[in-house]
Amino acid sequence: MPPTSHRVLLRWVEEFAASTGAAAVRWCDGSAQEYEALCDQLVEQVQRLPGVRSAAVASALPLNPSRFSPALLEGQPPVPLPQRPLMTLQMISPSYFKTMGTPLLSGRAFTEHDDARAPTVAIVNQTLARRYWPNENAIGKKIYPGRLTVPLLVVGVAADVKNITLAGEPSPEIYMPYAQRPWRTMHLILRTAGDPHLLALLADAARRQVAMVDQDQPVTSVRTMEEVLAESRTQPRLIMLLLGLFSGTALLLAVVGIYGTLSYLVAQRKPELGIRIALGAGRNDILAMVIRQGMTIALTGVVIGLALSVVLTRLLSTLLYQVSETDPLTYGSAALLFTAIALLASYVPARRATRADPTLAVRSG
Repeated sequence: MPPTSHRVLLRWVEEFAASTGAAAVRWCDGSAQEYEALCDQLVEQVQRLPGVRSAAVASALPLNPSRFSPALLEGQPPVPLPQRPLMTLQMISPSYFKTMGTPLLSGRAFTEHDDARAPTVAIVNQTLARRYWPNENAIGKKIYPGRLTVPLLVVGVAADVKNITLAGEPSPEIYMPYAQRPWRTMHLILRTAGDPHLLALLADAARRQVAMVDQDQPVTSVRTMEEVLAESRTQPRLIMLLLGLFSGTALLLAVVGIYGTLSYLVAQRKPELGIRIALGAGRNDILAMVIRQGMTIALTGVVIGLALSVVLTRLLSTLLYQVSETDPLTYGSAALLFTAIALLASYVPARRATRADPTLAVRSG
């Protein structure tokens, strides 16, 4: 089947400066060998473009996993397939780690010799190695992903990458050479060095290079990698925005509540306050007494609120990024802010109480 018979949809994502670029999502018909040859040719052609440092193909990008597979790892009990732990499975080209800037911590990277005729191999991430082979060398271990009866031999350990969400910890991940396990949906990833404003020029050049491989392959949706990351943060950002609005509304209601409660209490205690002033109580004493009463109410609410927050924030743990569920700075800042606002809300009616006329207060009693 000639290359022009393939119908491939390419979605390019590009990031300049010092980060990974991006990608092409492709669907094609044809044999695995033809697909592999097409990918190799595309990588070779695109890598020649000015400003492209390196290129690679992968079945998925960070934060966009495409496949999960249960896996049996050497040293683990041979449990049935549904009970085996799920791993993120990626098919990549040899230049993937260089293009993505992911350090290889031990072992070796894939090479062009890791093809369909060579023994099946894999690279695992640091999380998988630490979780299932603690205090052991992962190199040389065997993995059986899915229903495969032929094991994958671990030849390398790569650094962790956020492969599902920014908020969550990296999950166990297995990398395989795409030449040994072709995947129908692949991303063409570029690492470039250049001015972001030249993105359109590079995209045009990339389209020409792709057309040289297969003129029927469209190149669409040119975006920066920052836009890809922004998409993964859209839902958490919307939820946090709504929570912020609700929290601000709750804080406003709390301030109004404290102010209204103290104003009512001051109005009810006018005779008492007038008698105190008539008997020689200073205005500062009255001010301190009313503020003390308001702060007692506020601090009681702070203590109860902190206790409930410790319990309820566990429900929001998936929305937090690099902040623990019980972050002392966050809790302390919130408590201080609420206390300061409550103090301000208490001061206004307290100040009004000090201006009461003792004679009128006593008569009204």
